[in-house]
Amino acid sequence: MKKYLVLLLLFAAGFSLQAEQQGITVYFPWVTGTGSSPGDNDYFYALLLKELVTRNYIVTRTQQPTALILQADIQSHPIITNGESDLQHLTNQMFVLALTFQDSTADRTFIRRDLYYATPGEIDEQITLSFSFVPILPAYALEEGGLGIGGSGRGGSGRGTGDLPPDAWRNRQWYLGGFILWTPSIYSGAKTSTYLGNFGFGFTLDFQFDFDMALRTGMIFPTDWVVATDELPDLYFTDMVLEIPLSVQWNFKHSEKFVLSPFAGFNINISLLKETKPPPFAWKAGFQFCVKTGPGMMAFNAWFSMDIGKTGFEEDWAREIKYQRYKWFLGVGYKYGLGKVNEVRENRNEKDATIEPIH
Repeated sequence: MKKYLVLLLLFAAGFSLQAEQQGITVYFPWVTGTGSSPGDNDYFYALLLKELVTRNYIVTRTQQPTALILQADIQSHPIITNGESDLQHLTNQMFVLALTFQDSTADRTFIRRDLYYATPGEIDEQITLSFSFVPILPAYALEEGGLGIGGSGRGGSGRGTGDLPPDAWRNRQWYLGGFILWTPSIYSGAKTSTYLGNFGFGFTLDFQFDFDMALRTGMIFPTDWVVATDELPDLYFTDMVLEIPLSVQWNFKHSEKFVLSPFAGFNINISLLKETKPPPFAWKAGFQFCVKTGPGMMAFNAWFSMDIGKTGFEEDWAREIKYQRYKWFLGVGYKYGLGKVNEVRENRNEKDATIEPIH
């Protein structure tokens, strides 16, 4: 058994992956125009900067060739009474904050909106609502000298490069997991018998190549306990069959706390103790239920497996005895995400967002 444990440790160590980060720069010059007071420009710059940083953009006020540009301008908007400007009541003077956030290379506008106000705090929620059209990036890197991301710019949030979106735990590209398993089994030959005392353990590696789909492989080590014949009930064979899963799973992420992942695929069977001769392949289907726990997630597993063919014995006298294996796997373990964070897919409108002014 020791050599198999060493093999497992080497297998697990071989999947050491390094996290990646990526960033997109937004050119955000100072808010122009004049509002109700000189402090309006500072107030709106800090508020807009916070929205960008929350979505993991790198913000700069230095003029440079960049695809994303956020512009904000304040203009006066006198109240109109009977077709004439009511200049006698300046205390009721209205102002408009004109926002434009666009990708100049793709000819795509995320925000184009005029927000009307008398005092700056009146439109905080409208600014946040406007940014609901802006994609949240999977990760970001710190631009040296940039503003708002650990830099010295006005309105910076002080976040460092290690910050990630709150749902990064379920959107990593790679997941390494370890499990303990209970594997009750049915052996069907001339007669059918059930054995509930099979247990096992395993390691899995998931590659989440899309927001809601992943490929899984790994190494599963369930035990087998089989009585060869009713005439000799005390003569039984014990084996450990290495199963290498190759499966596809679908990840349903409708909650912020858990992920439900049904999967289906095949196993490659290899007898480790050479007591039995299982067929080389088996099919499997089941699901995994993961709950956010610490930096990773607790994973609960349930699946059914059936060999594609019948199993025999290595002993000469028992070679003619064949049986079909049916196995259930119930397990609990832990999964930890590695590598970059996949882009979050949301139903956002990618067309121009033009919203009528609010009076």
